[in-house]
Amino acid sequence: MLSQPRYPIGGYEPVDLTTYCSSGAEVFDLERYDSGGTWLNPEDGASAQYGSCVFRGIPFQIGPDDGDPAAPRFVDFLSSLEPLEIDIGRSAVNVIFAHVLLTTTMWTEGTSPGSKIAEYTFVYDDGEEIPVPIRERFEIGHCPQPWGNRPFLAYPDQSDGTEPRDEGEWSRIGFRLTEVNMGTTQAYTLWVWRNPNPAKPLKSVRVTPVRKRFVIAGITTGTVDEHPFQLPPRRTVKLSGNASFRCRDIRLAVDRGVASYTYPTTDHHDPEWNGLDGWGGVSSGRSVYGYVAATPSATLKIDQDGIETSIGWRECREAQVELGEARVEVLAPDRNWVHVTVTDEQGVPVPCRVSFVSVDGIPFQPHGHQAPVQSGLRAWNLDIGGDVLLGDVSYAYIDGRCQGWLPRGKVWVEAARGFEYRPLKKLVDIAPGQRELNVVLERHSDPASRAWYSGDTHVHFLSPDGALLEADAEGLAVVHLLQAQWGHLFTNVEDFTGGTRVGAEGRVFVHVSQENRQHVLGHLNLLGLRRPVMPFSSDGPSEAELGGGLDTTTSRWADEAREQGGLVVVAHMPKPNGETAVLLATGRADGLEMIDFNHFEHLEYYRYLNGGYRIPLVAGTDKMEATIPVGLYRTYASVHGELTFESWMDAVRAGRTFASSGPIIDLIVDGAGPGEVLDRPVGATVTVHAEATSIFPIHTLQIVRGGEVVASVDAAEGVSSLRLTEEVSVSDHGWLAARCAGPGYTSGTRHFDHDRRPVMAHTSPVYFDTGAVSQAAGGTYRYLASLVEGGLSYIRQALHDPPGTVTYHHGREDHQAYLEEPFLEALAALQARTEEWERAHG
Repeated sequence: MLSQPRYPIGGYEPVDLTTYCSSGAEVFDLERYDSGGTWLNPEDGASAQYGSCVFRGIPFQIGPDDGDPAAPRFVDFLSSLEPLEIDIGRSAVNVIFAHVLLTTTMWTEGTSPGSKIAEYTFVYDDGEEIPVPIRERFEIGHCPQPWGNRPFLAYPDQSDGTEPRDEGEWSRIGFRLTEVNMGTTQAYTLWVWRNPNPAKPLKSVRVTPVRKRFVIAGITTGTVDEHPFQLPPRRTVKLSGNASFRCRDIRLAVDRGVASYTYPTTDHHDPEWNGLDGWGGVSSGRSVYGYVAATPSATLKIDQDGIETSIGWRECREAQVELGEARVEVLAPDRNWVHVTVTDEQGVPVPCRVSFVSVDGIPFQPHGHQAPVQSGLRAWNLDIGGDVLLGDVSYAYIDGRCQGWLPRGKVWVEAARGFEYRPLKKLVDIAPGQRELNVVLERHSDPASRAWYSGDTHVHFLSPDGALLEADAEGLAVVHLLQAQWGHLFTNVEDFTGGTRVGAEGRVFVHVSQENRQHVLGHLNLLGLRRPVMPFSSDGPSEAELGGGLDTTTSRWADEAREQGGLVVVAHMPKPNGETAVLLATGRADGLEMIDFNHFEHLEYYRYLNGGYRIPLVAGTDKMEATIPVGLYRTYASVHGELTFESWMDAVRAGRTFASSGPIIDLIVDGAGPGEVLDRPVGATVTVHAEATSIFPIHTLQIVRGGEVVASVDAAEGVSSLRLTEEVSVSDHGWLAARCAGPGYTSGTRHFDHDRRPVMAHTSPVYFDTGAVSQAAGGTYRYLASLVEGGLSYIRQALHDPPGTVTYHHGREDHQAYLEEPFLEALAALQARTEEWERAHG
């Protein structure tokens, strides 16, 4: 509410109703009121403003401006059916009434929608009269107004708007993602009479009540040739600046209309644009956009970091407006509803990820998809399916076809389908009347022709059907959608069936399994489960409940998964790193997962390999937000025979894998590939051939032996393919692997997911049976033993219930022994290996 507005405001002036007012707050049957000009009914939530008020940008005078809510403020038609003549005494294009039906229920006996409540007769100075019926739920509405029963020809006193963007009650978080907040009737409904003879002065309006049920709170006249509440369709507002200008926290507001949040543009023409075709990018920060729908007389307010500037909306629409360093531009609304088809080179529609952006940097996503995703708010575990946000670019997952609005003129089209198709980015011209657009994705590589198929081992929160679409659109054959526990929140449990969902003509498989989690001991991806492995988490936050005890260990989870044929993958190795050593030493792990290829992951993996542990490398995204596409980090597996979910799992278990965030990498050592074992003595020479192709620039391809680079080929500028063939000697470490990435391997191109993960690839090793124990193995055994001792000391002091007070899920009486057994097994196994090493190396 605005206090004491100066009249007239933008061509609108209230009529003085003081002499006609007969009732105060009691007409609302309100039980209490505050001192700020609002009285409230705590039972029905209705509230009524009084004094100088502004509703939907239009000024009203509801009784005097004094602070006494008991003072007469309303023209009361609750007890009398006598006509009342109210003086107007001015010319007007519009006459706007703030009036309301006062009832305790929606429907009153004997009335119904359309029943006549009163007649308003508009009287001109020359004596001409125009009577207008005022009908229930047409020209007048109720207070309180039940949801869904808004008047047909009148308006609520509150405007539509936006939810507070960065603050508010937790219960409103879902509404913040929608951006919108529908205006409701707090006390009055607003009805507009459009004068058919605006040049003729109005003398008065005669109110003839038919039913004793309503009050008039205010009347305002307008001289602006517009409907004050019927808004034209929204227009796009772009705010931009010069090289030194940066659009920070900019908010739009409009008094007679609605304004959206603002978002960064996606301006591919900007010389500061930093992006990857089809895979996102980051704007320069010099421009933002929002949407405004407003009457011509409205005022647009721009708030930048708390500094507010006002501009006439009509002025903005007619020309660009300069505001200091910033420029305000209202973009043309010309657009077409276009049906888009994305095909492969054979003309077959292909699932993919698409983005459409005007040359002004405004996204136009297919209908049913978000632009921008999640209203520009990064949100964990909220509405993450069907769309993805990479940097400042919104992408929609489609099955090869989509439809929606596209602006006329030049439009940037992006389409991507995983790592095996060349991402498309091109300017197309949408002509007036155009209704169809066809684009073609070209294949870059075809690992499936050599029986290599990719999968993501670590995905959360998607629906299984959504995962099928997104997997196919990203060129994945397998997605492991993991149910999990987060405190007392359990996710995807309703999706678990113990079976595999098959889609896309048998080329995509989604299996709902689970990630079991403990904050010190570690996380396990238990893949291919037929039955849940419980409890999902243990020992308190952030995984289990507050104050929860240590009910089990990751080794026990691994045992249960393997008993039903599941695959045990250590998630985001090596974090947390409390029980991984136990899983390795006792042979309970089937794979180690990298999710970001950081230095520590490499050191840890190489340490295990140097200890003689033949453990496959896998990769997954750990997708928990809309800022990560499925399969950004993925596992390629070499399948023997027909592709099925089980054959893909068997390939991973056998170590026939490479992990990738873009490149397709091949490694052949004397004819053998990753996961295979060759009989070669230490010092023997083998022929190594490696090749990498990539839709992203790569700079180096390396052969790694025992953790050291023994052969490489480099390209300073970044290329789409690299290959090498080298003669390499076999060391006592007993393994070789290939890897590729940016310059020096540790830098280079990065993705635009929320963690800016690098573009890299790494194979599982080719192993050698050398007949020797690696010199480096002793250090590995000592390291692993220290971790096992640390984990054992942790579980011995961890919280759990006293003996005899609880029957645990495992049914054993000695819970402490149950927890310790795998650790003791690991220490015994490591001791045996250490003794073998000491015999070999003294």
